[in-house]
Amino acid sequence: IVKLMNEVFSGNLTDADMRGYATHLIGKLTEDPILLEQAKANDTVAQFAHGDYRKKLNSAVVNALSSHNAMASQALKDDKVLNSLADILVAEVYLSLRQSSQAAA
Repeated sequence: IVKLMNEVFSGNLTDADMRGYATHLIGKLTEDPILLEQAKANDTVAQFAHGDYRKKLNSAVVNALSSHNAMASQALKDDKVLNSLADILVAEVYLSLRQSSQAAA
């Protein structure tokens, strides 16, 4: 997915940006009960794609912009939020960096 998204999007975007964006959109789309019903009712991806998928994707893109801006705004305006975010993410960042450095070794 990341490679394909890199071919579509331009700018100074990293693989992490692409993974995060794709994960967010996929998560929102898979939460949608209408898309769930359409996925169950269609036997192929092509059939599913002709339903509400594109309309729902457009909504998910708009909502992603809104939710990411809301979270970023809160983190930048409130030190308590930023500090809590730092505490939440630090172990995951540390472990990911350690794993990537061990894989490179």
